[in-house]
Amino acid sequence: MFFYFSANSIENTVKTSDQASSQNITSILSYDTADYIPQRAVNNHSINEHQFFNEKNEKVKLAHTETSTKSIINLHSYKGSVINTPILYYKGEKAMINGKELPVKESSRGTIEILNVPQNGKIEITSQYTKFARTGQIISIISLLGLMVLMTRSYFRTKNY
Repeated sequence: MFFYFSANSIENTVKTSDQASSQNITSILSYDTADYIPQRAVNNHSINEHQFFNEKNEKVKLAHTETSTKSIINLHSYKGSVINTPILYYKGEKAMINGKELPVKESSRGTIEILNVPQNGKIEITSQYTKFARTGQIISIISLLGLMVLMTRSYFRTKNY
């Protein structure tokens, strides 16, 4: 059985009046997301253009790199206390600099907004499982082990020696 992802299925996650064109959705999907786009981010072209903003909502040029598991923002004499990144916000997102966690929140455009930003350093943005997701994983593992025990027990009870 083959599974595939269609950009058209994303259109169902926003109100009809806010639906973007397939081209806009496809360009957002190409920016490290293929599961769900926050409603605020659908028609926001600044995300597609990888634009950063400061607390005054002015564009800021920042050097940044991305890997499959994290985004790194290089700060050199940054003059501001807030960075609004072009990275979509999801629960469990964390921003770290020199081992210290920085507070993050969802911005008005549906992206990560980092608060209390220092002037220099490398900010690493990663996504981690929430407590709710971890609890779900533990329940799944316990259920699987329980099912295996019951199946093994049932097998040996019905087997004729």
